Amino acid sequence: MAHNPSNRDGYPALSKWISRDPDHETFIFRRFKKLSARNLLHLQSQLIALEIRLEKLDEEIRQDDNLEVRQSLRRWESFVQRFGDPMTAGTGSGGLVNERVKLVIDLQNGLKEYRE
Repeated sequence: MAHNPSNRDGYPALSKWISRDPDHETFIFRRFKKLSARNLLHLQSQLIALEIRLEKLDEEIRQDDNLEVRQSLRRWESFVQRFGDPMTAGTGSGGLVNERVKLVIDLQNGLKEYRE
């Protein structure tokens, strides 16, 4: 068999060598504890900012003159229906509900990432 130096180069060769170790003694990887902690702190800060904004939006919606808009705080159907209404998208009271929907989606994504 001809010697091919490229067989020993890089991650493919190293991962093959590590995976062959029957005792798994070479199966050692960094945990990046400091970076992981820092990332979690940043995620917490982002989630806190989103939470504060959601509470402000809730209060704005709670004080809105439009009953349908206020109902979006209590009923999922109103919340979703209001978000999908092209007549109110992006402006006025409907804009508040739209912003709240987008904020909820951001919160869901942020919480998912934080938990993982």
